[in-house]
Amino acid sequence: MYKRKKTLNYLHNCKATKQVCFDKKELNEIMSIYSKYVIAGEWCDYAIHFGKVEAVFAVFGKRSFLPAYKIIKRGNGVRKYQLIDPGGRIVLMGEELKQIVNCIGRDYIRAI
Repeated sequence: MYKRKKTLNYLHNCKATKQVCFDKKELNEIMSIYSKYVIAGEWCDYAIHFGKVEAVFAVFGKRSFLPAYKIIKRGNGVRKYQLIDPGGRIVLMGEELKQIVNCIGRDYIRAI
């Protein structure tokens, strides 16, 4: 319970300091697909970074120091969300996070 309260306070502070951050709805979408991969044994850790230009959610595999995927949210613009693969290439760019999550979900279906 303590960690959740701390996370919500941090998200509130992002808005106060004009940082780009994921809102609660976006984090729920990302964590839903993340949990499926954790249950399947593909992913084991994640990292979140909030900055003035972009917010990054990175997921890591079992034995990897490089992220398996990075979901990037830019502050504004037409292509607000990006999906980056381990090689640093942009896999998908879109205006809605649902497009990005669905792209990762297709890989999940193939993995099982």
